[in-house]
Amino acid sequence: MQWSYPELRLRLVKAELWPQGRMARLACYLAGLAAGLYVLEKILGIFAASWGQQLSGWVGFLAVIASMLFFILAFRWARRRILWRLRNRLIVTYVFIGVIPAVLLVAMAGITLYGLAGQFAVFVVTSEIHAQLRSMEAVNAAVSNELAARLDRGEKPTAESLAGLRKRDPAWERREVCAWYGGKPLPLCSELKGASLTLPTFVKGKFRDIVREPDQLYLRVASTMPVGSSQLIVVTSEPFDKELVGAIAANLGEITLYPTGILNDSSSKPADKSGSVAGVSQAAASGKNQPKIVVSAKDNTRLQPNQQELHPTFTVGSLPVATGSFDREITFGTPLAVVDWKTGQQQQVGAVLQVTTRPAVLYGHLFAAFGEFVRGVAYIMVGLGFSLRSLN
Repeated sequence: MQWSYPELRLRLVKAELWPQGRMARLACYLAGLAAGLYVLEKILGIFAASWGQQLSGWVGFLAVIASMLFFILAFRWARRRILWRLRNRLIVTYVFIGVIPAVLLVAMAGITLYGLAGQFAVFVVTSEIHAQLRSMEAVNAAVSNELAARLDRGEKPTAESLAGLRKRDPAWERREVCAWYGGKPLPLCSELKGASLTLPTFVKGKFRDIVREPDQLYLRVASTMPVGSSQLIVVTSEPFDKELVGAIAANLGEITLYPTGILNDSSSKPADKSGSVAGVSQAAASGKNQPKIVVSAKDNTRLQPNQQELHPTFTVGSLPVATGSFDREITFGTPLAVVDWKTGQQQQVGAVLQVTTRPAVLYGHLFAAFGEFVRGVAYIMVGLGFSLRSLN
C-alpha cells in the first residue's frame, strides 16, 4: 500500500514524529547534514584519505549537537506523555499513598503469620519429643536409684518398679533399659528385645538426646552414679520410628523424617526389619518418585556446594481437612541435633523433620496450651469489634 506525501505527513504528525518547531527542524537538519558529510567522508577516503580525515571532525561536531537537540525534544515529549491531567495524577498519588502500602502490609503480615505458624507447628513436635525424653529421664533416674540401693545392700540388682511400669504404661513396652556396673552389664540387659545397647563411653553425668546407633535414630537417656568404688550406668532407649512419630502426628498433621549423614549405599548397609537400608526407606532405595530434600554431604552444620539429595525415611499422619477457604496448608521444616552414640559427637543437622498442617489445627493446639484465658481474650476482642462497628 503506497501513501501520498500529504497522507504520510498527516500520519507522522498524528504520531508526533513530524518535526514541528524550530528546534525540531534544526535537529533534523543537523542530523541530515552529519549523515551526508559522513557518506562523503567515506567516499573521499577511498580516493584521498587526507580529505576524508578533514571532514571527520565536522561529522562528530554536528552529530553531538544533533544528539543534544534530540535529547531535549525527547524529554519534552516524555513530559507531555507522563504528566497527565489532574484527575489521573491524583489517582496515581492515591494508589502510591494508600493502596501499595496496604498491599505491602498485608503481604508482610501474611509472610510473618505463615512463618510463625510453621514455627509453632515445629514447636509442637519438638515439645512432644522433649516430653518423651523427660518422661524417660524420670524413670531412668528412679531405676538408677533402685539399682544403686540394691547394690549397696548386696542384693540382686533388679528393677521391680520397671516391671510394674511396663504393665501399666503401654509406652514402656517399646522402651528398653540396660545397666552396667563396673563396666559389666547387669541382668537387666538380658531383657532387651531388640538390638543390644552398648555401653556409652562419653557419658559422665546425665544425658538426654536423640542418638544414632549405628544408622537408626533413638530417643535415649543415660545417667551415671557412683556406687562404692565403681560406677553404675543406666541407659533407657526408645526407637525414633513410625510408631513414635505417628503418635505425635495424630493430632497435628503429616510429619516426614529425612535422615542426614547416612550414605545411600545398599550394597554395604544391611536392611532393617522394616525393609529399609541403613535408615533409608525401601521406596527411596528403589528410586521411586518420592519427595526429597537437599542437605550437605560434606558438612552437616550448613549447606555446602557439595550436596546430596536425601529421600524420606518415612511419612506418617495425614493432612487435616480444610475448615474454610483461609485454612491453607502450612509446610515447615526443622533440623534435629543428633548425637553419635559411639563417639558422643553432636551433629547439628543430624535429621530433618518436615511438618505439614493447617492453621485451624494449630489454633486448637494454641488454645489447649494457654487454656481459657486466650479464648476469653478472643471473645473480648470480637465484642469490642462489634461495639465499634455499631457506634459507627
